[in-house]
Amino acid sequence: MKILICGAFSAGKTETVMATKKLLETYGEKVSIVEEVARKAPFALNKLQAFETTAWLYCQQICSEIEINKEASAITICDRGIPDIFSHFLDILEKAPSSDRFLDAFFPALKQWCSTYEKVFFCPVNHDVPIEADSLRVSDPAYRRKMETHCLEALEKLSLDYVKLPFDKEDRATIIYKSVRSSKN
Repeated sequence: MKILICGAFSAGKTETVMATKKLLETYGEKVSIVEEVARKAPFALNKLQAFETTAWLYCQQICSEIEINKEASAITICDRGIPDIFSHFLDILEKAPSSDRFLDAFFPALKQWCSTYEKVFFCPVNHDVPIEADSLRVSDPAYRRKMETHCLEALEKLSLDYVKLPFDKEDRATIIYKSVRSSKN
């Protein structure tokens, strides 16, 4: 089973992934994690992201999801995925609408790939919690709100059903665990 945890930056996705992994493993599940590929990108990201960066991210994400299958885990959790990358592409389209031909070329394959996510969980941003600064994140709350909106748009455009999670990471992990268990029964 492949699970996607998605949402805007600094929404607690990685914490949710780790809490979910721990909970699932407590109950005997073998879990692997596909880590966020953007942290390995050799190109500018976020507000400076270009089409080439987006193409690289799509390819890396898909390769990472394929490679993790070698571990033969019962459950794979993707810490971000195609919808997250697509949400940044929607931001590019706002700035350069002529790039929609790039979208036309990639979109059918991306939509098809997204059908491999058996469960999708969206982590909303708690806007009362400040952005956790690091070398990748933009410390602009307005940009984070914009990316959250784009992520929801991406989920819709990619025709993905998703569960909107609460803010608390332990509650999130419990909801994901119960969803996984109900699918296995």
